[in-house]
Amino acid sequence: MAQADKLKQKLTKNVSEHRAVHALKCLRRVWYVGMRHEKVHTNNPFFKMGIKSLKRRQKRWSEEEIATFVRQADKLGYEGIGTMALLCWHMCQRPGDMRQLTWSNYVDGILRFDQEKTGSPMSIPVTPLIAERLQTIKRSPSTDCIVFYGKTGKPYDRRLYNDHAKNIRRAAKLDDELKLSDLRRTGATEMANSGCTDDEMRSVTGHKTRDVLGIYLVLDENAATNAMSKRFG
Repeated sequence: MAQADKLKQKLTKNVSEHRAVHALKCLRRVWYVGMRHEKVHTNNPFFKMGIKSLKRRQKRWSEEEIATFVRQADKLGYEGIGTMALLCWHMCQRPGDMRQLTWSNYVDGILRFDQEKTGSPMSIPVTPLIAERLQTIKRSPSTDCIVFYGKTGKPYDRRLYNDHAKNIRRAAKLDDELKLSDLRRTGATEMANSGCTDDEMRSVTGHKTRDVLGIYLVLDENAATNAMSKRFG
């Protein structure tokens, strides 16, 4: 139990409370499977840890915050993180997928790739802002990845890009609760507020069902205003 508690504290500190809760739930289930198949013979250390269901995350970035973040990233020499942020926002994708994009994924103004988490094949036209960014950024001599750390020329791993994003947020005096992963939710919500259909949104986000897509959307006053305008307009 003590080791399980330490793991929870470490994951919460180094990653997030959400990641810690999800990881412990998975470990608790895996341990029970092991007990059922007689692979482990001790009580489940992840049982009765007081793991509560967390509220659905609703954090979003404003356009001003995104612009400030990208400017600060470029200023500090973290151009790759600035590019990743714009890709996550405009393309409504996870940071993990955007950091692994290669130039071979970008052909004739379209990004084609398979999502790492679901395997969903994506084919998304880039926006003018993304096209301009990709045209002007430097390329690494040692990797084909679009996003890389300028000082080493190497691609980002999860820990390094999170560390650099934290440095950028703090230098820019932005809310430290803003995560790069929140940019996917921000973009998806903007699509919903602009009147995109469920199928149109899912063609960009890669979600297989409307129920799963709904986890990312934050339907706010803007969505309600658009709905009333369409109804009575």
